[in-house]
Formats: sequence, structure tokens, C-alpha cells
Amino acid sequence: MKPVFEYQSYRGYLLAYIRAQGKNGRGIRARMAEAMNCQKGFLTKVLGSAEASHLSLEQAERLSAYLKLNKEETQYFLLMILFARAGTETLKANFRDQMKVILNRRLAIKADMESRTLLSPEDHMKYYSHWYFAAIRVAVSIPTLQTRDALAAALTLPVETVSNALEFLVSRNLVERKGDRFLHSTKQQVLLSSDHSMVTRNHSNWRLQALKSLDSEKSHDLHYSYVVTLSHQDALQIRSFLVDAIKEVQAKAAPSKEETLYSFCLDYFEILELKKAV
Repeated sequence: MKPVFEYQSYRGYLLAYIRAQGKNGRGIRARMAEAMNCQKGFLTKVLGSAEASHLSLEQAERLSAYLKLNKEETQYFLLMILFARAGTETLKANFRDQMKVILNRRLAIKADMESRTLLSPEDHMKYYSHWYFAAIRVAVSIPTLQTRDALAAALTLPVETVSNALEFLVSRNLVERKGDRFLHSTKQQVLLSSDHSMVTRNHSNWRLQALKSLDSEKSHDLHYSYVVTLSHQDALQIRSFLVDAIKEVQAKAAPSKEETLYSFCLDYFEILELKKAV
């Protein structure tokens, strides 16, 4: 059963819910009607093709409780009903825009841990000024890359550059120093929300490294470019799939043993600027 956010019609969502219960939906409509305090025949009419029949907001509120929708899901569900009931295009556009706000908020990748960071705006600017600050900070979690010389050789950087970067990272508690070795520190978080002023620079740093990797022709690297036309609804669903894939990558990487260093860059963007619906 897909989440309610992947539907543009409340009828489509409810029909999908009924099908997902199995047994050809037997008994489900009756229980839904009972939850809304209405006749089963009325619900059948609503779910049919009769455009004049719609759930009331009161019925929808009771049904959302039966469906165990959370606050945001209920809000989106009610907006779908308001959209369906609207009698003018301007009113439909108003509710469509409100639905779009919820979708954008849900799909946006926000760093909910950003508030933990103690880095100043100036430190953020320095940290994201070059790709190697982040690379070194993560690379020292690999036991064989915990010295200046090892890092310089592995990242093909001058030792002086690595030394300066390590000095900054240690001073900001992003890396810990143990004698002549450097260890990954968990005392400090450096995370960016999608609307942070340095997020564009961070993306640019790693896209440039991705372009450089094209020249190395390593068999285990993966580069993929694809241009396609598709519907607006499918475009939103694909974006949702990719967000879920990112979460799966993060969940897989978190407990993985520190043996090598990879960069994961994903680009999925609209090329055209066209007026479109939700």
C-alpha cells in the first residue's frame, strides 16, 4: 500500500486501500462506512464515477482516524477532498498549492541534526571551501589512513595541504589527535539542511570530484546519465523512490566496516520550466 502522499485523488487512495486489505475488500467498505456514520451505499456511490458525490470533511475526519493516518497524512487527505469538492479552477488551484507545499516539505531532505553543530558561519565556509576537508575527516576512520603521509598518498594531496586541513579539523573537534595518528571524532556534527547557504558549494565540490573520476575508468565506479520525459505525478513518485534509496544507503553505510572511501552523488532535476499541476 503506497502512502497517501503518492495519490492525487482521494477516491484512488481509498480504492487502493480497500484492495490492499485482501479478500476482494470484503467487509472493508461496511467498516469504513460505519466509522464515518454513513450508509455503505453512500460510500459505494462516492467511490464510483458520480462526480457529484463526495465525502464531507466531517466524514473524512472520522475516516482518517479509522485509517490511522497521522496529522500530516490527515491534512493531505482532507486537502484532496477539498480539491475534489472545489467548484472553481481558482479554488482548486488554491488547494492544489497547499497539497504541493506538503509534498515539497515531505520530499525535502532536511538535516534534523543541524542544530547540534557548533561550527560558526566562518568555519562552515572554510570546511566547505574544498572537498578534502570532508574527505579527510571521514577517511581517518580507516585504520590505515590515520597519518598525514597515508592520507596525502591516498588522496593524492600535498602533505602540507593535509597538515593544514588536519590542524583545522582538530581545532574544531572534528578529528581527534592521538600522538602522530588522527581519529574520527563524534564530538561535533557537520550537517547541512537543503536550504543552507553552503549546500550548493558542497554539491559542487563533490560533482567536480565525480567528473575527475570519469578519467580514472575504474571498473567498480558507476556513472549514469539519463534524460527522459514523464508525467508530473510520476516525476514526484520517482523523487520519492530516490529519497527512500538514499535512506537505504545511509542505513547500510552506518554499520559498515571502515575499509575504503566512496562518494555518493545523485542528481535528479527538471530541465524545463513549465507550468504544471501537482
